Amino acid sequence: MSRICGSRPIQSELIPSLVNNPAMSPTPEAPLPTASEDSSSSASSGCRNTKTTQKELAWLQRCLPIFVQPDVDIKNRNDLVKTFFRFERDDETGHLVCKLCIVFASESSYNRAKEEVENLLATLCYRTFNRRTYKRTADINYMEFRNVDLDPDARVPWATIYSQDYGGEQQWAQGEKKNIGNWFSLMHHYQAEIAVSDWKLHPQTHRPYVYLNTCNHMIGEKDNNPKLSKFNWIDYPFQQGHEDDVLSYVVDHVPTKCNLYSYLCRLVKVHVVDYRTLATRTKGKNKTNFAHARVSVYSTLP
Repeated sequence: MSRICGSRPIQSELIPSLVNNPAMSPTPEAPLPTASEDSSSSASSGCRNTKTTQKELAWLQRCLPIFVQPDVDIKNRNDLVKTFFRFERDDETGHLVCKLCIVFASESSYNRAKEEVENLLATLCYRTFNRRTYKRTADINYMEFRNVDLDPDARVPWATIYSQDYGGEQQWAQGEKKNIGNWFSLMHHYQAEIAVSDWKLHPQTHRPYVYLNTCNHMIGEKDNNPKLSKFNWIDYPFQQGHEDDVLSYVVDHVPTKCNLYSYLCRLVKVHVVDYRTLATRTKGKNKTNFAHARVSVYSTLP
């Protein structure tokens, strides 16, 4: 099987040692990085705490997820872009938590009857909604490691994974919220906390294989789509950051996919500029000419 690596190079910003990890799965692994950056320069400028300790970095080397994504989704340019992390203490338990925000280039809708066929119209509508509502077409998912132990000799460096983007038994194009015929499915977001014993781990580390089981990248501890060929993201860019850092990064740095809202915004902006230009040119002329200019411009608006 040929390796599909998406539209951008993979970079290891904080974990260059992961490059030498062998492939531990029959599916193809992520390609080697093309560049490495010092960890001190990779943290977002908007982070509240930009100092990551060596123990935390070492823990990330041992425990960051290996994301398993269907090849068809990467072919449609919905590849993994970057993961943001932060360590926090739980106020109630006092346990250490590592929270992750996973950024994908976008997400697509797929036909319920033929799950490898993208539903282009549904994808366009969905991206239009996201662009209008969230100012982005990129996809952001959340998960966290709970009861983290930074001790390098810890037998269990994390106890559970919690997520509000848990897919349950849902499949790639088969959701449990609502079906629109065979056109597409709406997915239900479940909350779940899954023990470490239920996850498949990389044999040489404590990195869980996290399956992206639905087309909107909800996670699971098992593969709900065994018929789809997969791609393992072993090495990928990541940096420290909070949710607002993630949103700023996505809006400023992840290219916006084709959507109707952006198109209409550009169209209106162009016409407003044209209107102002015409209004300036009509100064000193009679009001009839000005009114004619105004009507001629707005008559072309959608």
